[in-house]
Amino acid sequence: MTVDRYTYIKCWYGIPRADYEAMLVAHKGKCAACGEGETALSAKGDVRWLCVDHCHKTGRVRGLLCDRCNNILGRAKDSVDVLQDLIEYLEKNAVAASSPSVQDLTELKGARLCLAV
Repeated sequence: MTVDRYTYIKCWYGIPRADYEAMLVAHKGKCAACGEGETALSAKGDVRWLCVDHCHKTGRVRGLLCDRCNNILGRAKDSVDVLQDLIEYLEKNAVAASSPSVQDLTELKGARLCLAV
């Protein structure tokens, strides 16, 4: 049995079609976190709907997110501390734009890269 997307959203998150569509309009069809449109594809090859983001503790709907942002929050278990730690890690390990990339290094004549296997 195939369930209509709006029926699924109503049953799972408790919000009617009108509320989902109002959030979609409020977000201008974009992710509330990154501001990008959805790019993930469904199994049929269609662009997916924005995900209904909700607090896993309270069930309160927070907004609509793209698949990428929704997965990031889910994997971080909605932990601000985990996300801040990841930001600090990225900032600490940022590579300067002038640093050579792996491709630059491999294109050097006679260059060899030692990779741990």
